[in-house]
Amino acid sequence: MSASNIKMCCFHYDTGQIMIEFDSDDEDEEQQNIGTLIQMDFVSKIPSLQHICLQTIEGNLIRFSEAVSTTIDANFRMNLHYLRQVHTPFFLNNKLKEENSINKAYWNLLLNEYLEELNLNSIQVKDQDDLIMKLDEIGHAIEKIRFDLSKTEDSKKDVVFVKNVLLKLQNLKILHLHSFVDDTVLNMLPSCCAKLEELRIPNCAVTEKGLKSLCQKEKNGGETPSLNLRVIDLSGITQINDGVSYLLKYMPSLELIVYEDLDFVLSNIYKHDVLKASEDKYNLTSFTIPFSFLSKRLSPLQGAFCILSMCCPFIKVLSVPIEIEQDLESISKLSGLEDFSASDNSPNHDLDLNWFLKQKGGALKRIEIRQFSMSINHLVESCPNLESFTFEATNFNLSNPNTNLKRLNNLYELHVKCVLYNDMSKQAVINILNFSPKLESLSFCHSDLKFPKEFSTELTKYLENSNLCTLKFYTCGIYVTMLETILLTCSSLKTLVLFQCHDIDSNNMEVLYKVSPSLKNKVEISCKDHKREDNCFSFFRDVYSCVPLYDKDYSHYDENQYLVWGR
Repeated sequence: MSASNIKMCCFHYDTGQIMIEFDSDDEDEEQQNIGTLIQMDFVSKIPSLQHICLQTIEGNLIRFSEAVSTTIDANFRMNLHYLRQVHTPFFLNNKLKEENSINKAYWNLLLNEYLEELNLNSIQVKDQDDLIMKLDEIGHAIEKIRFDLSKTEDSKKDVVFVKNVLLKLQNLKILHLHSFVDDTVLNMLPSCCAKLEELRIPNCAVTEKGLKSLCQKEKNGGETPSLNLRVIDLSGITQINDGVSYLLKYMPSLELIVYEDLDFVLSNIYKHDVLKASEDKYNLTSFTIPFSFLSKRLSPLQGAFCILSMCCPFIKVLSVPIEIEQDLESISKLSGLEDFSASDNSPNHDLDLNWFLKQKGGALKRIEIRQFSMSINHLVESCPNLESFTFEATNFNLSNPNTNLKRLNNLYELHVKCVLYNDMSKQAVINILNFSPKLESLSFCHSDLKFPKEFSTELTKYLENSNLCTLKFYTCGIYVTMLETILLTCSSLKTLVLFQCHDIDSNNMEVLYKVSPSLKNKVEISCKDHKREDNCFSFFRDVYSCVPLYDKDYSHYDENQYLVWGR
């Protein structure tokens, strides 16, 4: 039966049936399909109906793909148009999970003018030439592309393929290139991809000359246009300090530069005239010094922080190691800081963060700290707009909680790391929870939560009246009885994740499974244990399976990839 034999595909709201009708001349095929009518019953919930419709179409995807170019039915063509416009990501997701590539038989349906994002590792090498021709038709729509290609024996041929693809993508905004790309690819970007906003070229063999070619320059008496990038990722690339300095000077649109030695670049620019930093202004909104590279530093960091506070007034996101109190003083001058991640790298790991919170806490929405010394009272009083808080091995000054303090009414996310047996941080956790009436997500990592008993009692007491939706335990010591109590008392809970909690085995999971029928609401439970051969056992839906391969929200950039202790 060919795609041209598809006569009708429709959904009847009244009868609750999906109907796909084929017009076939083959008697055996008609008999096999029982009157050429396929019917599927379903529950009358709109989301479920849509899902069943899509699954039915997916089972006949080759036919629908062929029908794109063969059908003469106007109504069916209109339905195909809608499918391609709205549901292409759904089909791509599922097919890539099954086959790891896009079969050419699906191209008519899936590679269309509504496809905004494409990962080229889903295209088979033998189909690359055909893809170039296909891009003449659909290239104008693609805004994001990833060249996650497997290296071949002929790297020059790979570069030629990359160039041929880029020539078809005049509206490209986000480009992720593979490590075999060189300067010749960068040279062509300003002319063929003038709308590019984000360029990620980690570990690529590019030089300072290639980076400079991204900026406006004179050529043959005229000027070539400059890219107006917001984000450039240069992670893993070395010996390009002058090129990065050139980008800072001649590409003012840059908001984020991911480069391991960016602080050195700033320091070198103003090493002979620090005061000039107050005259120059860069539009960077995010600044990161990778903690993992701190051991390679030969000079103090505070000079870079001082310069940063003068020439980068628009910094909102900061992720840095802190060595001395003067570092915090310089950082406190960043008026727009909203997202603060820091590791206390002082000799005794006891830098006082309280005064910094008094200075900057009012604007902070996210805090992630390792070590330091601080007071819960200062946190609550100084950070009314805090939305996410993460702490690891932090020394809390446990004064009696002041019940008259304001509440952290905006805190929806709390991450607790490295809380050990009889650790005072456990009481700090309880205190924070009691000041956080709207918390939705709570996670513990590398923590021993078995003792003291008072902690589990206070935790479950909080959960009983909380709005918590998600609870996660990563490599934690925890009793199954505590998990049972949590399931029975936290009526708002929707997701429970247990990752390599070695005290919880399949028998314990069976206990939790038996508890579930008595719950008011369905709870998704996911458990992963490296000791099991299948490496994963779960009840209900696996929460990790919900992450799409083709995510519409591609504007988000994960700056935490360098945080050794980050989420």
